[in-house]
Amino acid sequence: MALHRKWLFPAGLALLLALVAYTAIFHDAFAIRALGANDFFSRWAGARLYFTRGWNPYGEQTSLWIQNAVWGHPARPDEDPSLFAYPFYTVFLVAPYALTSDYSWAQAAWQVTLQAVVMATLALLLMYHRWRPTPLMLGALVLWMIVFYPSARSILLGQIGVVVFALTVLAVWLLFRNENSSAARDTWAGALLAISTVKPQMQFLIIPFILLWALRERRWWAIGSFAAVIAILVGLSFALLLTWLTEWIGQVSNYPAYTPPAVLFILTHEIIPLGPAADVVERVLDVLLIAYLLWEWWPIFIRRDDSHLDWTLGLTLVITHLVAPRTATTHFIVFVFALIALFRDWSKIPAVGGRIVLGVMFVLAVGMWWLFFATLVGRQESDLVHVPLPLIMLALLLFSRNWQAASQPEAAT
Repeated sequence: MALHRKWLFPAGLALLLALVAYTAIFHDAFAIRALGANDFFSRWAGARLYFTRGWNPYGEQTSLWIQNAVWGHPARPDEDPSLFAYPFYTVFLVAPYALTSDYSWAQAAWQVTLQAVVMATLALLLMYHRWRPTPLMLGALVLWMIVFYPSARSILLGQIGVVVFALTVLAVWLLFRNENSSAARDTWAGALLAISTVKPQMQFLIIPFILLWALRERRWWAIGSFAAVIAILVGLSFALLLTWLTEWIGQVSNYPAYTPPAVLFILTHEIIPLGPAADVVERVLDVLLIAYLLWEWWPIFIRRDDSHLDWTLGLTLVITHLVAPRTATTHFIVFVFALIALFRDWSKIPAVGGRIVLGVMFVLAVGMWWLFFATLVGRQESDLVHVPLPLIMLALLLFSRNWQAASQPEAAT
Protein backbone atom coordinates (compact mmCIF):
# COMPACT_ATOMS: atom_id res chain seq x y z
CA MET A 1 0.00 0.00 0.00
CA ALA A 2 2.87 2.37 0.81
CA LEU A 3 4.31 1.76 -2.66
CA HIS A 4 0.96 2.54 -4.19
CA ARG A 5 0.71 5.79 -2.27
CA LYS A 6 4.25 6.69 -3.25
CA TRP A 7 3.37 6.51 -6.92
CA LEU A 8 -0.10 8.05 -6.61
CA PHE A 9 1.01 11.68 -7.01
CA PRO A 10 3.36 11.17 -9.98
CA ALA A 11 0.78 8.97 -11.69
CA GLY A 12 -1.91 11.59 -11.18
CA LEU A 13 0.40 14.33 -12.43
CA ALA A 14 1.30 12.29 -15.52
CA LEU A 15 -2.40 11.71 -16.24
CA LEU A 16 -3.13 15.41 -15.84
CA LEU A 17 -0.32 16.38 -18.21
CA ALA A 18 -1.54 13.78 -20.73
CA LEU A 19 -5.05 15.24 -20.61
CA VAL A 20 -3.69 18.77 -21.07
CA ALA A 21 -1.67 17.63 -24.09
CA TYR A 22 -4.68 15.76 -25.49
CA THR A 23 -6.84 18.86 -25.00
CA ALA A 24 -4.41 20.92 -27.08
CA ILE A 25 -4.40 18.28 -29.82
CA PHE A 26 -8.19 17.90 -29.68
CA HIS A 27 -8.61 21.68 -29.89
CA ASP A 28 -6.46 22.03 -32.99
CA ALA A 29 -7.70 18.88 -34.71
CA PHE A 30 -11.41 19.09 -33.91
CA ALA A 31 -12.88 21.79 -31.67
CA ILE A 32 -11.64 24.82 -33.59
CA ARG A 33 -12.84 23.23 -36.85
CA ALA A 34 -16.22 22.08 -35.51
CA LEU A 35 -17.44 24.61 -32.99
CA GLY A 36 -20.55 23.25 -31.40
CA ALA A 37 -21.33 21.17 -28.32
CA ASN A 38 -24.45 23.33 -28.11
CA ASP A 39 -25.79 21.61 -24.99
CA PHE A 40 -22.68 22.84 -23.21
CA PHE A 41 -22.52 26.23 -24.90
CA SER A 42 -25.67 27.57 -23.24
CA ARG A 43 -24.38 26.56 -19.80
CA TRP A 44 -20.87 27.92 -20.52
CA ALA A 45 -22.27 31.20 -21.80
CA GLY A 46 -24.70 31.59 -18.92
CA ALA A 47 -21.94 30.97 -16.36
CA ARG A 48 -19.38 33.18 -18.08
CA LEU A 49 -21.79 36.07 -18.60
CA TYR A 50 -22.81 35.85 -14.95
CA PHE A 51 -19.25 35.79 -13.60
CA THR A 52 -17.78 38.39 -15.99
CA ARG A 53 -20.70 40.77 -16.57
CA GLY A 54 -23.11 40.01 -13.76
CA TRP A 55 -25.85 39.04 -16.21
CA ASN A 56 -28.73 36.86 -15.03
CA PRO A 57 -28.30 33.42 -16.72
CA TYR A 58 -32.09 33.25 -17.12
CA GLY A 59 -32.49 36.85 -18.27
CA GLU A 60 -33.58 37.94 -21.73
CA GLN A 61 -30.26 39.70 -22.25
CA THR A 62 -28.35 36.45 -21.70
CA SER A 63 -30.77 34.39 -23.79
CA LEU A 64 -30.49 36.80 -26.73
CA TRP A 65 -26.69 36.81 -26.48
CA ILE A 66 -26.66 33.00 -26.64
CA GLN A 67 -29.17 32.87 -29.50
CA ASN A 68 -27.20 35.37 -31.55
CA ALA A 69 -24.05 33.34 -30.98
CA VAL A 70 -25.78 30.08 -31.98
CA TRP A 71 -28.10 31.22 -34.77
CA GLY A 72 -26.78 34.64 -35.73
CA HIS A 73 -30.14 36.13 -34.78
CA PRO A 74 -32.76 35.83 -32.02
CA ALA A 75 -34.22 32.32 -32.13
CA ARG A 76 -37.32 31.94 -34.26
CA PRO A 77 -40.30 29.90 -33.00
CA ASP A 78 -39.09 26.85 -34.94
CA GLU A 79 -35.54 27.07 -33.48
CA ASP A 80 -34.12 25.94 -30.16
CA PRO A 81 -34.05 29.05 -27.92
CA SER A 82 -30.82 27.77 -26.31
CA LEU A 83 -31.91 28.79 -22.81
CA PHE A 84 -29.70 28.25 -19.76
CA ALA A 85 -32.54 26.11 -18.30
CA TYR A 86 -30.52 24.42 -15.52
CA PRO A 87 -30.52 24.98 -11.75
CA PHE A 88 -28.44 28.05 -10.92
CA TYR A 89 -25.80 26.03 -9.10
CA THR A 90 -24.80 24.53 -12.44
CA VAL A 91 -22.62 27.63 -12.84
CA PHE A 92 -20.32 26.26 -10.13
CA LEU A 93 -19.82 23.04 -12.11
CA VAL A 94 -19.10 24.93 -15.32
CA ALA A 95 -17.04 27.71 -13.72
CA PRO A 96 -13.56 26.26 -14.47
CA TYR A 97 -14.41 26.12 -18.18
CA ALA A 98 -15.86 29.64 -18.13
CA LEU A 99 -12.48 31.14 -17.24
CA THR A 100 -11.62 31.45 -20.93
CA SER A 101 -13.38 33.76 -23.35
CA ASP A 102 -12.34 31.53 -26.27
CA TYR A 103 -15.16 29.01 -26.56
CA SER A 104 -13.13 26.68 -28.78
CA TRP A 105 -10.79 26.03 -25.84
CA ALA A 106 -13.68 25.68 -23.40
CA GLN A 107 -15.35 23.20 -25.77
CA ALA A 108 -12.15 21.22 -26.22
CA ALA A 109 -11.49 21.05 -22.48
CA TRP A 110 -15.09 20.03 -21.75
CA GLN A 111 -15.29 17.35 -24.45
CA VAL A 112 -11.96 15.89 -23.32
CA THR A 113 -13.30 15.91 -19.77
CA LEU A 114 -16.39 14.01 -20.92
CA GLN A 115 -14.25 11.42 -22.71
CA ALA A 116 -12.19 10.92 -19.56
CA VAL A 117 -15.36 10.71 -17.46
CA VAL A 118 -16.84 8.07 -19.79
CA MET A 119 -13.70 5.93 -19.45
CA ALA A 120 -13.56 6.42 -15.68
CA THR A 121 -17.23 5.44 -15.42
CA LEU A 122 -16.56 2.25 -17.40
CA ALA A 123 -13.68 1.37 -15.06
CA LEU A 124 -15.87 2.05 -12.04
CA LEU A 125 -18.71 -0.09 -13.43
CA LEU A 126 -16.32 -2.99 -14.04
CA MET A 127 -15.23 -2.74 -10.40
CA TYR A 128 -18.80 -2.34 -9.18
CA HIS A 129 -20.04 -5.39 -11.08
CA ARG A 130 -16.86 -7.33 -10.23
CA TRP A 131 -15.98 -8.19 -13.78
CA ARG A 132 -12.44 -8.62 -15.05
CA PRO A 133 -12.85 -9.02 -18.81
CA THR A 134 -10.11 -10.43 -21.01
CA PRO A 135 -7.80 -7.87 -22.68
CA LEU A 136 -9.66 -8.35 -25.98
CA MET A 137 -13.03 -7.82 -24.32
CA LEU A 138 -11.74 -4.82 -22.39
CA GLY A 139 -10.53 -3.22 -25.61
CA ALA A 140 -13.91 -3.86 -27.20
CA LEU A 141 -15.69 -2.31 -24.21
CA VAL A 142 -13.53 0.82 -24.37
CA LEU A 143 -14.24 1.24 -28.09
CA TRP A 144 -17.95 0.49 -27.58
CA MET A 145 -18.29 3.07 -24.80
CA ILE A 146 -16.90 5.75 -27.12
CA VAL A 147 -19.05 4.90 -30.17
CA PHE A 148 -22.25 3.80 -28.35
CA TYR A 149 -24.85 6.31 -29.52
CA PRO A 150 -25.84 7.81 -26.12
CA SER A 151 -22.24 8.32 -24.98
CA ALA A 152 -20.90 9.44 -28.37
CA ARG A 153 -23.75 11.90 -28.87
CA SER A 154 -23.28 13.15 -25.29
CA ILE A 155 -19.63 13.92 -26.01
CA LEU A 156 -20.43 15.61 -29.32
CA LEU A 157 -23.15 17.76 -27.76
CA GLY A 158 -21.24 18.39 -24.52
CA GLN A 159 -23.97 16.87 -22.36
CA ILE A 160 -23.68 17.30 -18.58
CA GLY A 161 -25.66 14.06 -18.26
CA VAL A 162 -22.39 12.13 -18.63
CA VAL A 163 -21.11 13.75 -15.43
CA VAL A 164 -24.43 13.15 -13.68
CA PHE A 165 -24.25 9.44 -14.50
CA ALA A 166 -20.64 9.22 -13.32
CA LEU A 167 -21.52 10.92 -10.02
CA THR A 168 -24.39 8.47 -9.54
CA VAL A 169 -22.24 5.42 -10.26
CA LEU A 170 -19.54 6.63 -7.88
CA ALA A 171 -22.12 7.30 -5.14
CA VAL A 172 -23.65 3.85 -5.62
CA TRP A 173 -20.21 2.22 -5.50
CA LEU A 174 -19.34 4.05 -2.28
CA LEU A 175 -22.61 2.98 -0.65
CA PHE A 176 -23.30 -0.51 -1.94
CA ARG A 177 -19.81 -1.89 -2.40
CA ASN A 178 -19.28 -1.09 1.22
CA GLU A 179 -16.99 -3.80 2.57
CA ASN A 180 -14.94 -0.89 3.93
CA SER A 181 -17.83 1.47 4.59
CA SER A 182 -17.09 4.53 6.65
CA ALA A 183 -18.51 7.91 7.53
CA ALA A 184 -16.18 9.49 4.97
CA ARG A 185 -17.35 7.22 2.12
CA ASP A 186 -21.00 7.81 3.00
CA THR A 187 -20.45 11.56 3.25
CA TRP A 188 -18.89 11.62 -0.21
CA ALA A 189 -21.74 9.50 -1.60
CA GLY A 190 -24.39 11.87 -0.29
CA ALA A 191 -22.51 14.92 -1.57
CA LEU A 192 -22.11 13.41 -5.05
CA LEU A 193 -25.82 12.63 -5.25
CA ALA A 194 -26.63 16.21 -4.26
CA ILE A 195 -24.41 17.61 -7.01
CA SER A 196 -26.01 15.23 -9.53
CA THR A 197 -29.33 17.10 -9.15
CA VAL A 198 -28.09 19.57 -11.77
CA LYS A 199 -30.17 17.33 -14.07
CA PRO A 200 -33.20 16.41 -11.92
CA GLN A 201 -34.99 14.76 -14.86
CA MET A 202 -32.33 12.02 -14.75
CA GLN A 203 -32.39 11.63 -10.97
CA PHE A 204 -35.99 11.90 -9.80
CA LEU A 205 -36.35 8.14 -9.16
CA ILE A 206 -32.83 6.90 -8.50
CA ILE A 207 -32.03 9.43 -5.74
CA PRO A 208 -35.16 8.58 -3.69
CA PHE A 209 -34.31 4.88 -4.09
CA ILE A 210 -30.74 5.35 -2.87
CA LEU A 211 -31.78 7.60 0.03
CA LEU A 212 -34.49 5.17 1.14
CA TRP A 213 -31.91 2.39 1.14
CA ALA A 214 -29.55 4.58 3.17
CA LEU A 215 -32.39 5.29 5.60
CA ARG A 216 -33.10 1.56 5.91
CA GLU A 217 -29.44 0.91 6.69
CA ARG A 218 -29.19 3.95 9.00
CA ARG A 219 -26.43 5.43 6.88
CA TRP A 220 -26.97 8.84 8.43
CA TRP A 221 -23.78 10.37 7.07
CA ALA A 222 -24.97 9.79 3.50
CA ILE A 223 -28.42 11.25 4.18
CA GLY A 224 -27.02 14.15 6.18
CA SER A 225 -24.39 15.09 3.61
CA PHE A 226 -26.96 14.94 0.80
CA ALA A 227 -29.24 17.30 2.71
CA ALA A 228 -26.35 19.59 3.72
CA VAL A 229 -24.89 19.90 0.22
CA ILE A 230 -28.34 20.49 -1.30
CA ALA A 231 -28.92 23.20 1.30
CA ILE A 232 -25.55 24.79 0.50
CA LEU A 233 -26.11 24.70 -3.26
CA VAL A 234 -29.65 26.05 -3.06
CA GLY A 235 -28.81 28.59 -0.36
CA LEU A 236 -25.79 29.90 -2.22
CA SER A 237 -27.86 30.12 -5.39
CA PHE A 238 -30.47 32.25 -3.63
CA ALA A 239 -27.74 34.42 -2.13
CA LEU A 240 -26.29 35.11 -5.58
CA LEU A 241 -29.59 35.31 -7.50
CA LEU A 242 -32.72 35.60 -5.38
CA THR A 243 -35.12 34.92 -8.26
CA TRP A 244 -33.31 31.91 -9.75
CA LEU A 245 -35.87 29.25 -8.77
CA THR A 246 -38.92 30.87 -10.33
CA GLU A 247 -36.93 31.91 -13.39
CA TRP A 248 -35.51 28.40 -13.81
CA ILE A 249 -39.01 26.90 -13.53
CA GLY A 250 -40.18 29.43 -16.09
CA GLN A 251 -37.54 28.32 -18.57
CA VAL A 252 -38.19 24.64 -17.89
CA SER A 253 -41.88 25.21 -18.61
CA ASN A 254 -40.85 26.14 -22.15
CA TYR A 255 -39.19 22.75 -22.70
CA PRO A 256 -42.20 21.16 -24.48
CA ALA A 257 -41.99 23.79 -27.21
CA TYR A 258 -38.56 22.71 -28.44
CA THR A 259 -37.73 19.26 -27.01
CA PRO A 260 -39.02 15.80 -27.98
CA PRO A 261 -42.02 14.51 -26.01
CA ALA A 262 -41.94 11.64 -23.54
CA VAL A 263 -40.94 8.18 -24.79
CA LEU A 264 -44.39 6.73 -24.13
CA PHE A 265 -46.03 9.71 -25.85
CA ILE A 266 -43.98 9.03 -28.97
CA LEU A 267 -44.90 5.35 -28.76
CA THR A 268 -48.66 5.89 -28.34
CA HIS A 269 -49.11 8.99 -30.48
CA GLU A 270 -46.58 8.63 -33.30
CA ILE A 271 -45.33 5.06 -33.68
CA ILE A 272 -48.61 3.33 -32.79
CA PRO A 273 -51.13 6.15 -33.26
CA LEU A 274 -54.06 5.31 -31.03
CA GLY A 275 -56.17 8.34 -31.84
CA PRO A 276 -58.41 9.60 -29.03
CA ALA A 277 -57.26 6.74 -26.77
CA ALA A 278 -53.55 7.68 -26.98
CA ASP A 279 -53.51 9.98 -23.96
CA VAL A 280 -55.33 7.45 -21.79
CA VAL A 281 -53.07 4.58 -22.85
CA GLU A 282 -49.97 6.69 -22.20
CA ARG A 283 -51.15 7.54 -18.66
CA VAL A 284 -52.09 3.94 -17.94
CA LEU A 285 -48.63 2.79 -19.04
CA ASP A 286 -47.04 5.44 -16.81
CA VAL A 287 -49.05 4.24 -13.81
CA LEU A 288 -48.35 0.56 -14.53
CA LEU A 289 -44.61 1.12 -14.84
CA ILE A 290 -44.43 3.15 -11.62
CA ALA A 291 -46.57 0.59 -9.81
CA TYR A 292 -44.34 -2.24 -11.02
CA LEU A 293 -41.23 -0.36 -9.97
CA LEU A 294 -42.64 0.19 -6.47
CA TRP A 295 -43.50 -3.53 -6.37
CA GLU A 296 -39.85 -4.33 -7.03
CA TRP A 297 -38.75 -1.78 -4.42
CA TRP A 298 -41.02 -3.39 -1.81
CA PRO A 299 -38.84 -6.42 -0.83
CA ILE A 300 -35.76 -4.23 -0.59
CA PHE A 301 -37.26 -1.70 1.81
CA ILE A 302 -39.79 -3.84 3.67
CA ARG A 303 -38.20 -7.30 3.79
CA ARG A 304 -34.61 -5.98 3.64
CA ASP A 305 -33.95 -8.38 0.76
CA ASP A 306 -31.05 -7.12 -1.36
CA SER A 307 -30.73 -10.20 -3.56
CA HIS A 308 -31.89 -8.14 -6.57
CA LEU A 309 -30.49 -4.80 -5.50
CA ASP A 310 -28.35 -4.17 -8.60
CA TRP A 311 -31.11 -5.38 -10.89
CA THR A 312 -33.54 -2.98 -9.22
CA LEU A 313 -31.07 -0.13 -9.61
CA GLY A 314 -30.89 -0.90 -13.33
CA LEU A 315 -34.68 -1.15 -13.57
CA THR A 316 -35.07 2.19 -11.80
CA LEU A 317 -32.73 3.88 -14.26
CA VAL A 318 -34.63 2.41 -17.22
CA ILE A 319 -38.13 3.24 -15.98
CA THR A 320 -36.98 6.78 -15.18
CA HIS A 321 -36.60 7.46 -18.89
CA LEU A 322 -39.80 5.70 -19.85
CA VAL A 323 -42.00 7.78 -17.54
CA ALA A 324 -40.08 11.09 -17.52
CA PRO A 325 -42.13 13.92 -19.08
CA ARG A 326 -39.02 14.81 -21.08
CA THR A 327 -35.82 12.89 -21.70
CA ALA A 328 -33.06 12.72 -24.30
CA THR A 329 -31.16 9.96 -26.04
CA THR A 330 -27.98 11.31 -24.44
CA HIS A 331 -29.46 10.42 -21.04
CA PHE A 332 -29.65 6.77 -22.12
CA ILE A 333 -26.00 6.42 -21.18
CA VAL A 334 -27.37 5.37 -17.77
CA PHE A 335 -28.44 2.06 -19.34
CA VAL A 336 -24.76 1.08 -19.38
CA PHE A 337 -25.13 0.35 -15.65
CA ALA A 338 -27.29 -2.67 -16.43
CA LEU A 339 -25.62 -3.55 -19.73
CA ILE A 340 -22.20 -4.07 -18.14
CA ALA A 341 -23.70 -6.56 -15.68
CA LEU A 342 -25.52 -8.34 -18.49
CA PHE A 343 -22.36 -8.46 -20.60
CA ARG A 344 -20.49 -9.94 -17.67
CA ASP A 345 -23.08 -12.69 -17.19
CA TRP A 346 -23.34 -13.48 -20.90
CA SER A 347 -19.54 -13.67 -21.19
CA LYS A 348 -19.64 -16.66 -18.82
CA ILE A 349 -21.70 -18.76 -21.24
CA PRO A 350 -19.37 -21.59 -22.31
CA ALA A 351 -17.81 -21.37 -25.78
CA VAL A 352 -20.05 -18.62 -27.15
CA GLY A 353 -20.30 -16.07 -24.33
CA GLY A 354 -17.70 -13.65 -25.65
CA ARG A 355 -19.14 -13.72 -29.15
CA ILE A 356 -22.63 -13.03 -27.78
CA VAL A 357 -21.38 -9.97 -25.90
CA LEU A 358 -19.45 -8.65 -28.90
CA GLY A 359 -22.45 -9.26 -31.14
CA VAL A 360 -24.84 -7.42 -28.83
CA MET A 361 -22.42 -4.50 -28.50
CA PHE A 362 -22.13 -4.32 -32.28
CA VAL A 363 -25.91 -4.43 -32.81
CA LEU A 364 -26.57 -1.78 -30.16
CA ALA A 365 -23.85 0.54 -31.47
CA VAL A 366 -24.55 0.19 -35.19
CA GLY A 367 -28.32 -0.12 -34.79
CA MET A 368 -28.73 3.16 -32.93
CA TRP A 369 -26.57 5.09 -35.38
CA TRP A 370 -28.36 3.51 -38.34
CA LEU A 371 -31.73 4.52 -36.88
CA PHE A 372 -30.46 8.06 -36.31
CA PHE A 373 -29.30 8.52 -39.90
CA ALA A 374 -32.28 6.67 -41.40
CA THR A 375 -34.84 8.89 -39.65
CA LEU A 376 -33.13 12.30 -39.73
CA VAL A 377 -35.54 15.22 -39.99
CA GLY A 378 -33.41 17.77 -41.77
CA ARG A 379 -30.40 17.92 -39.46
CA GLN A 380 -32.39 17.01 -36.36
CA GLU A 381 -32.70 13.72 -34.52
CA SER A 382 -36.19 12.27 -35.01
CA ASP A 383 -38.51 11.39 -32.14
CA LEU A 384 -38.41 7.74 -33.23
CA VAL A 385 -34.81 7.37 -32.00
CA HIS A 386 -35.98 7.82 -28.39
CA VAL A 387 -38.14 4.70 -28.26
CA PRO A 388 -36.30 1.44 -29.10
CA LEU A 389 -33.46 1.45 -26.56
CA PRO A 390 -35.55 2.02 -23.39
CA LEU A 391 -37.96 -0.73 -24.49
CA ILE A 392 -35.08 -3.09 -25.33
CA MET A 393 -33.53 -2.43 -21.93
CA LEU A 394 -36.82 -3.06 -20.14
CA ALA A 395 -37.24 -6.35 -22.01
CA LEU A 396 -33.65 -7.44 -21.23
CA LEU A 397 -34.13 -6.71 -17.55
CA LEU A 398 -37.45 -8.51 -17.34
CA PHE A 399 -35.96 -11.59 -19.01
CA SER A 400 -32.88 -11.56 -16.80
CA ARG A 401 -34.32 -10.75 -13.41
CA ASN A 402 -32.04 -13.12 -11.55
CA TRP A 403 -28.76 -11.60 -12.71
CA GLN A 404 -26.60 -10.33 -9.90
CA ALA A 405 -28.21 -12.29 -7.06
CA ALA A 406 -24.92 -14.04 -6.46
CA SER A 407 -22.84 -10.88 -6.67
CA GLN A 408 -24.47 -8.74 -4.01
CA PRO A 409 -22.01 -7.50 -1.38
CA GLU A 410 -22.32 -9.20 1.98
CA ALA A 411 -22.65 -5.88 3.77
CA ALA A 412 -25.71 -5.02 1.72
CA THR A 413 -27.63 -8.20 2.48
